[in-house]
Amino acid sequence: MGWVVKQNLFLQSLVSFLLSILSSFAITSSIHWKSQRETLRSVSRTDYLTGIENRRILEEELAKRMKRKDNAFIYCFVDMDNFKEINDSYGHLSGDEILQQTTKRILSKLDSGDFLARVGGR
Repeated sequence: MGWVVKQNLFLQSLVSFLLSILSSFAITSSIHWKSQRETLRSVSRTDYLTGIENRRILEEELAKRMKRKDNAFIYCFVDMDNFKEINDSYGHLSGDEILQQTTKRILSKLDSGDFLARVGGR
């Protein structure tokens, strides 16, 4: 009789242990995939260099704003003339720094409802 009780306790302990390992694995996997999804979503929406929204999100934002009848907006496109010459003369790191600083300066002048996106990129 004592042997049967010990065997049942052992089996119950083993099953509990295996279930706790499986549930830990499931929770860890769920957290990992949620984090990966959020990372992929962020990468697909933002410009890698400046951290602002990219062309795809700009197109979505413009479409959304054009559908609103009560909300007028202004669209401003800024082109940096001869920017290729900066990259060719001073290197891409210098060009990247200029783009990042330009983005920071523009962002500092925008109001809370304004939107900024980068269309260009490598």
